[in-house]
Amino acid sequence: MNYKEFIKKNKKLIIGILAFVLLNVTILLAWKITHSKDEEISPSAEMNNSTETNNNQPSTETEQSNTIQKQEADGTIIIYDRNTEKIIKKIFTNGTIQEFENEVLIKEQFAIRNGEICEYNPQTKLLTKVTTLKSDGSKKPLIVSDFDSKTGNKLKQTNYRLENDNIEYIIDFNPGKADRKKKITHFKVNGAQPSIVLEYDETTGNKLKQTEYRKDNEKIEIITDYDPSKEDKKRKITSFKADGISPSVVLEYDEQHGYLTSQTKYRDNSPKIEHTTLYDPANQDKKTQFTQFKIDGLTPSIHKTYYSNSGYIQQETQFHENIDKKKKVIDYNPATKGQKTKETLLKEDGIKHSIVLEFDPTTGNKLRQTKYRDNSDKIEQIINYNPATNNFMTQVIDYKQEENDKPLVMTDYHEKTQNKLRQTKYRDTTDTIEAVIDYNPEKKDQKTKETIFKGDGINHSIVLEFDPITGNKKQETHYQTSNNCVNFVIDYNPAIQDKKTKITNFKADGKTPLTVLTFDENTGNKLEQKTYQNENNIIRNIINFNPETENKKINYTEFKANGTNISAFLTFDPNTGNRLQQKKYNTNNDKIAQIIDYNPSQDQLLNKITDFKADGETPSKVTEFNDKGKKEKYIQYKDDENIIELTKEYDPTTDKLIKEIEFKGDGINPLIMSIYDKDTSNIIEYREYQDEANLIECLYTYNPNIQERKKQEKHFKSDGTSLSIVVDFDADTGNKKKITRYKQNENKIASVEEYDPTTQAKITTITYQDDGITIKETKRH
Repeated sequence: MNYKEFIKKNKKLIIGILAFVLLNVTILLAWKITHSKDEEISPSAEMNNSTETNNNQPSTETEQSNTIQKQEADGTIIIYDRNTEKIIKKIFTNGTIQEFENEVLIKEQFAIRNGEICEYNPQTKLLTKVTTLKSDGSKKPLIVSDFDSKTGNKLKQTNYRLENDNIEYIIDFNPGKADRKKKITHFKVNGAQPSIVLEYDETTGNKLKQTEYRKDNEKIEIITDYDPSKEDKKRKITSFKADGISPSVVLEYDEQHGYLTSQTKYRDNSPKIEHTTLYDPANQDKKTQFTQFKIDGLTPSIHKTYYSNSGYIQQETQFHENIDKKKKVIDYNPATKGQKTKETLLKEDGIKHSIVLEFDPTTGNKLRQTKYRDNSDKIEQIINYNPATNNFMTQVIDYKQEENDKPLVMTDYHEKTQNKLRQTKYRDTTDTIEAVIDYNPEKKDQKTKETIFKGDGINHSIVLEFDPITGNKKQETHYQTSNNCVNFVIDYNPAIQDKKTKITNFKADGKTPLTVLTFDENTGNKLEQKTYQNENNIIRNIINFNPETENKKINYTEFKANGTNISAFLTFDPNTGNRLQQKKYNTNNDKIAQIIDYNPSQDQLLNKITDFKADGETPSKVTEFNDKGKKEKYIQYKDDENIIELTKEYDPTTDKLIKEIEFKGDGINPLIMSIYDKDTSNIIEYREYQDEANLIECLYTYNPNIQERKKQEKHFKSDGTSLSIVVDFDADTGNKKKITRYKQNENKIASVEEYDPTTQAKITTITYQDDGITIKETKRH
């Protein structure tokens, strides 16, 4: 070997030696320059100088000090032993500190590299320990490496986690060989339990074994065994169940080629085999056989065989779960990998066909699928495919229950887009067509037209038309049952699915509209409904709706027979839909006959009813209601004048009449007033007023518990205050009991007549003197 080859082969070693020599020469020169200074700084001067120049420099002991401190020109502080004058410590300006023993470096702490600490053997000058600290300032170790003091080879390396003091992993080394690993132990987050353990062969340094533990406990999860003679060559991989003992999956490898030879998978809840896979040991990953087992671990559930030459699957047999019968058999093309030639799904007997799929031998695409009925050998459905395209159907025929030669539904597909073209549905009991659906071949399942036929299979029952762009319904036409006339038509907004714009119901002729309902194009809610008269094309009524609500009316217009003049007009609250007002018009003109005002808080809760006279402006009757809808007041006007003729007042809780006043011709002064009991509705007081003045002429009081049972009758003189006659009635019979007559010009009793309340016979007559107190005469009858 010449020197060039030697240099080329040992290039790295030579560079290392040269670098080491250069470093030592540099250190020696620096030391000599330092010791060649003429003046040595005394300990006190050194301390003073240090204090003056840099307050942050380490202080120097003066009295009783065993050290001498010097500061170099570059700022480095060197501390010597006073007796031996040997260096014991160096403090560099960057913060790095070196410690010496007999001027041999024994410890070095770097200011950079997060304060890494190196410890040395003073005899061999070799590293014994390297401690790398964390970068968070905690001065806690991140990596601790221990070295053999004789060889300098690494013995052990301990790595700690950044976030806590727990060990992350430990590497054990072979002290006899540099960086030759014996074992690596990765720990879980707690730093105590192992996560992964790697073991290495001492001779070759290759892996022997890898043990992986579960994250949540100390159980073994996976063991990988290696061939120590070859790097990373597996022999066996065993995955364990949760107990860390029972195998879950076992992979075995060929010793010669290193290829997988078998895979055994065990069931999760038992030691039974779930499936096995056998491989050709001479060909990587080439299967020869696969068996899926049932729960007993012995009986096959699925069995696959493979062609020996190509390794392609040859046949797959699937078995029923509960019986030892074949369920499905799939045959494959030996010349093309995974290409089926036939797939047969068998019935429970394992013999009769349920579904048969046939494949094109050239393309491998489906040709035909035949489905048989469960309870017979008759065909239920046939699907024909285009063999030039993968799984593209051309036609699907569903057959009737008992006749496998008569179609029930026939669906044609576009041979390129695979979208439906047309679907024809037949009736179960006859050969007549029930419906035909046409589709857009460019868009999947997008209908263009759907025609539903009547029982004869010829005449239309319903026709649906769809927008060619959006595919949404455009129009829906329903025909009358007994003829081919249109019954009703629904128009849709094609831009929005099922958004109606108009519904038109036709009369018997199928041409003249009966009702027309329009919808708001934004909300889809009702806008207007027109109803026409049955006899002609004249409007009967119109309902307008609030389009912001689902079904709330705004107003309702009822027309007279001519379809122009209004018969009735109702307005509604646009938010609640409650009635607000109703106007009724006279039959023979456009004058208002009646206005009904409603309380808007509740639908049909009356507020006021006003009946008008023939002019449509002057009120005839007015009935007012309280906020509960109970009658409160009734006003009746004279026929020929706008003057009140009669008023009635009602109890607000019982809705019963409590007062009735009949007015004189002026409509202001009462003529007759009747007051009623609010509970029994019986009259309790009756007043008649004088014609010429607003003075009481007579006053009757009644028993409220007995209908029209008088208690007393008072007749007044012309002043309306002085009594003329007072008649008292018996409470039990209602007959006269006493008549008191007053003097004509004075409010003094003239006479008193007493009667038998049963027979009404006069009993006594008492006549009084002029003072109205002293009895003048008592006469018994």
